[in-house]
Amino acid sequence: MGLYRNLAIFKLRTERGRMWTYTIREIILVSALIKIFNLPSIFYYFFPVLIVLFWLGIGYWDEKKAKIWQIEAAYSSKELNPVFEKIGSDIDHIKESINRNGTDEDIFAVITRLKDESHMMLSDSEALCLYNLVKKTGVIGGDIAEVGVYKGGSARIICVAKERKKNLYLFDTFEGNPTPSKIDDNSRFYQGQYKSSFIEVKKYLSNCPNVFITKGIFPESAGMIKDKTFSFVHLDVDVYKSSIESLGFFYPRMTRGGIILSHDYSTSRGVRVAFQKFFADKPEKVIELSDSQCIIVKV
Repeated sequence: MGLYRNLAIFKLRTERGRMWTYTIREIILVSALIKIFNLPSIFYYFFPVLIVLFWLGIGYWDEKKAKIWQIEAAYSSKELNPVFEKIGSDIDHIKESINRNGTDEDIFAVITRLKDESHMMLSDSEALCLYNLVKKTGVIGGDIAEVGVYKGGSARIICVAKERKKNLYLFDTFEGNPTPSKIDDNSRFYQGQYKSSFIEVKKYLSNCPNVFITKGIFPESAGMIKDKTFSFVHLDVDVYKSSIESLGFFYPRMTRGGIILSHDYSTSRGVRVAFQKFFADKPEKVIELSDSQCIIVKV
């Protein structure tokens, strides 16, 4: 169950197929028993319905299956369909590609190695989601950015997934988190948390093409990209102020169909409040993913 737990979003068809296989198998078995024991014909209708309802109940109350259905609903919504159609791909193709990449042993090996090398804070499923979204937005015009680099693990995944011609702009103070505000969860985050070395990160990413690293407080440090547009942005900034200021900078610079992916949406009150407040009066919907991530797709 560990694999399905970590990669629930990428196993939609496998899990549903297995559930319906069990359902059909048990209906056939019960029907045979009814015939053998010569039970009244009403049982032919009662027990199969009961079995179907049982398995639907199991699927509904299982937390990870519920997450899968939430994601499928988001991808299939009328709001997002035109966006993905605009970039030349339909919903079935996207889900098939995600499922195919989700079983790719090479990217699993890369994620495992990068987690060991860089102490990456993303779970396996979050890292795979990052990889797939960078891949899918490769056909959209614009560059890529990440705010909150830490030791460079997630940036390295972006480098593996991105089109070579796309520039990747990385921003971090490398001094750790700023002082949390009253909106943030002060019991979890504190000033200086996740401090890292600018020099070590530059060295770690030195063989990745078209990567530009800037040290400083964002968005004050964003002068070099103020005239750029973006197809994909990854935020991993933990707190309210950094989240809402990053959204304020990148949102008007996102290409239509571009994606902003954030870490810690479901686990950091500050991040969640920032996204909900910022998009309260905008057409985009904040879509919560598995684990702690969320995305918005620019319409």
